[in-house]
Amino acid sequence: MNRVWITRAQPGANATAQRITALGFEPVVAPALVVKELPAVVDLAGVGALAFTSVNAVRAFARRSPVRDLPTEQAGILLHPGAAEAAGDLVGDLKQVGIPARAVALYDTVPADVPASVLEALASIGVVLVHSPKAARRLATILAGQTVAHMTALGLSPEVCAPLAEAGLAQTIAAPLPTEDALLSLLAEIPPRKAT
Repeated sequence: MNRVWITRAQPGANATAQRITALGFEPVVAPALVVKELPAVVDLAGVGALAFTSVNAVRAFARRSPVRDLPTEQAGILLHPGAAEAAGDLVGDLKQVGIPARAVALYDTVPADVPASVLEALASIGVVLVHSPKAARRLATILAGQTVAHMTALGLSPEVCAPLAEAGLAQTIAAPLPTEDALLSLLAEIPPRKAT
């Protein structure tokens, strides 16, 4: 059975592990990053709509604001609750097309310590899943000096795969769409590893 290292932060890593198991793979849950909420204040004055690009932002927003009744049409600023280090520039993109928007950083992701047991078992792990460029950068640091020429990295996008170019992996493959469904569909293309 192929072992798949899930580098996604918790609690998402456990959800991915359940999906991996259902697909017939053995998950190895060892996040590369840890989510830490920031002490930001959610100011909804003048906000007409919310835009979320991560489940971590939804969780952090829900803990900070009781508001659940913003109208679906936008009659004000669009607020993008998200990470301190966003993977893209949603606010900038919206402003370019004339939509007033601002961001509020509700959480950050910081490097996690990968258990020594995972590093000692790298030879038995055939695939590593990576969900963000920041996780990929952390993974590249973790893998420095390790023997991973047998391992394939599957990333959520080409931007996620880019930091792993020099990590010594057998290959990196970007999902055709930046969704976990598309990412996990790539597992069907990975040949089973022979028992050693």
